[in-house]
Amino acid sequence: EGGAGAADLARAVEKACKANDESNFKFLYPLDLSIKEKIECISTEIYGADGVDFTDLAEKQIAQYEEAGLGGLPICIAKTQYSFSCDP
Repeated sequence: EGGAGAADLARAVEKACKANDESNFKFLYPLDLSIKEKIECISTEIYGADGVDFTDLAEKQIAQYEEAGLGGLPICIAKTQYSFSCDP
């Protein structure tokens, strides 16, 4: 049936979104936190991490993003069941 099943799913998602009270939406963290603080919040609150270790490269890139004025933007982290590791 190709995309017919996806069309039904799309209509169901659209209906659920329209039924949602948008006034109840809130971010997990205040947007004025630093990028590192936002990542730490997501990691501990959503993924159950006990902390986050940032590589030197990540620290440098985060600093660049914040210097460019991007620190106030929301953070989105996409993970799969295969991407969790305590052994970098």
